[in-house]
Amino acid sequence: MKTLTVLVLVQTGVLLLLLFKIAAIEKEMPATRYADSNAPSSDAFDALPIDAQSGQRYSYPSEDQLRNIIREEFEAYLVAGSGSINTGQVTMAAEPDYTAENQYQLDGIAQKLDYFESVGRISEMEMLDIQMDIAKLHKSDRGQMLKRLVRTMNTGDVKGHL
Repeated sequence: MKTLTVLVLVQTGVLLLLLFKIAAIEKEMPATRYADSNAPSSDAFDALPIDAQSGQRYSYPSEDQLRNIIREEFEAYLVAGSGSINTGQVTMAAEPDYTAENQYQLDGIAQKLDYFESVGRISEMEMLDIQMDIAKLHKSDRGQMLKRLVRTMNTGDVKGHL
């Protein structure tokens, strides 16, 4: 009976120690954990990666850039879904002009996606980086890469937030 009482006291002590440790860790965590996840914090802007070519920090796309991208995607969707439009003209207009730089960008994004699939996760900064790279692509390539990114996240191959 004495041994059981000692074990209960030791177990209670260990539990209290763990609770204090958890409380200390939660105090160290930033308060933005429970904040609105759609609004980027100022810390997020300070932590943006630096572009190797220009030496400038990446920035979020502007509202006008996002509207143009969405408008282009809706136009492509409406054109693809409509049977009354001449498909010959649509395919001619939708074919990108493949230059070496365009192909290089497309290959780079595909390699990044392959890397994230092999790792199994993607951080917010990496997601921002790949979304900005995808936004620079031609419309058809952008749609293809966005579909691939969303597909890998939906299947669970890559864990992260879009």
